[in-house]
Amino acid sequence: MTWLDALARQGIFASSLAVSAQPTQPGWVTVTTLVLERPHAP
Repeated sequence: MTWLDALARQGIFASSLAVSAQPTQPGWVTVTTLVLERPHAP
């Protein structure tokens, strides 16, 4: 998931990620829960 890596490079991290498989599209998932976190700068 390159979009998640792109967010991490900007200092935004996924603290919770839940997905479910797409039975009609192998290799695809639906993101059902996404909680992002940006830690406070020092």
